[in-house]
Amino acid sequence: MKKRTLKHFAEHYEKSHEGQKHIANLKLERDALAGGAALAARQNAQTRIKIKDKAVIRFAMIGDLHIGSRYEMLPQLRAFCDFAAGEGAEVILCTGDVLDGWKMYPGQEYELHKMGWNDQRDWFAEQAPRPGIPIQFITGNHDASFKKLAGVVAGVELEKLVPQWQFLGEDFADVLLEANGMAWRVCLIHPDGGSAYALSYRGQKITEQIEGGNKPNMLGIGHFHKSELIPSYRNVCVVQSGTFQRQTPYMQRKGLSAHMGGWLFDIGIGDRDSNCNRIKSQFVAFY
Repeated sequence: MKKRTLKHFAEHYEKSHEGQKHIANLKLERDALAGGAALAARQNAQTRIKIKDKAVIRFAMIGDLHIGSRYEMLPQLRAFCDFAAGEGAEVILCTGDVLDGWKMYPGQEYELHKMGWNDQRDWFAEQAPRPGIPIQFITGNHDASFKKLAGVVAGVELEKLVPQWQFLGEDFADVLLEANGMAWRVCLIHPDGGSAYALSYRGQKITEQIEGGNKPNMLGIGHFHKSELIPSYRNVCVVQSGTFQRQTPYMQRKGLSAHMGGWLFDIGIGDRDSNCNRIKSQFVAFY
């Protein structure tokens, strides 16, 4: 009888159905680890945006778009982005929940007109605003549902479809707007948890937890579908970015309102001696 070696059994297993399946799974795991490392590197990087030499930085902020929802406000979103570009904004920053996601809560499927990743991805590719200036975005908990269910990092895939949309990271990003030899640091965050009894409570608590010495000039907060500006709290300008999704049945049941619209900011950066900054804000509301 021919002596069968360990090498022989290994080669036989590799050619079998189970062996091929195992090899394919290992490849997926390696790809996921490599993708995770790349995502982590992106997540920890600071995005620097060079503005032309000028005394005032103008940019816009939006959030909670929920594209794919029956309650999305795509015409209003496109109108706002075109307005911001027309007013001379250099960039639009987005605080997450670009898509409405899948299986977020029981009954969500009845609030969608695009079901699952493929439909929402294709709808985004067709309908996403293209205002002629960059839209730099983070993803939120609704976008993350595709990662939990199917391993899809939504932000990476969306920027491939519409390069004008530039993915900064999951849940958080650090953006440095540089102009006239000075800089304005904006941190974007899509936190967890629900709305509080008072409009400003969550923004205040999030700001209080930022470690000393690492505070940004401005903190842009998504997730809560509220618009709010606190000019200076712990020396941070705290902004809730609003939403472009109307109040859903889920929000009605929870007693949650939706502040629909986006922000346009003019930031006048003081010189190094005065360290005085001027913040001019405009909330463009839709009803």
